[in-house]
Amino acid sequence: MGRVVTIIYALLGIPLMLLYLSSVGDLLSRALKWLWWRMCRCRRRPPVSRANHQPPAPYTTVDPTKRKWGGDCGESSSGGEEYGDGETGAVPVTLCLVLMITYICGGAAVFAYAHQWSFLHAIYFCFSSLTTIGFGDLAPETTPNVSTGVQVALLGAAFYLLVGMALIATCFNLMQEQMTNRGYGLGRRLGTLMATSNSGSNHRFHLDDT
Repeated sequence: MGRVVTIIYALLGIPLMLLYLSSVGDLLSRALKWLWWRMCRCRRRPPVSRANHQPPAPYTTVDPTKRKWGGDCGESSSGGEEYGDGETGAVPVTLCLVLMITYICGGAAVFAYAHQWSFLHAIYFCFSSLTTIGFGDLAPETTPNVSTGVQVALLGAAFYLLVGMALIATCFNLMQEQMTNRGYGLGRRLGTLMATSNSGSNHRFHLDDT
């Protein structure tokens, strides 16, 4: 009976967990994109002198070698300067990797200190748990006596895993989006070069606003 109840509980709990990962992952993805866009905007904003300030021209040329907000700040489908519709630049793959490594190593340091594990064992536990592998050979220690410290430690571990699973899923989605965009861009360039070589005419590269 206990195994039957476990199967029913898992059938109901797995879709709820997937829904949680999708919702929280989308929220974290939008937050990371917005923060990256703000950092790029502040870094690339040129200083404007009030004495020589002139109104912007109604039409501006676009440099085909750069994106709308600069070549190293990601892509954007919005031509304005303000963040309004959730359209921001793509987050770099290196930033996603740094976030995942930092989160795993930070949690491993806490688990190693709290449960007297080695740092390698703590990293193994965090990695296997956050990637939903979960071998179960390592687990936070509990005592038979119900104490506030043990309860807080278990609640903290559960909170760390819930947030970490959403963060890992978000980073993987962002990296997949970045690699897909680069693959499409490389495919367009190769197609343009092949069309140029076949036709024998010169084609002008331009920025695809769509």
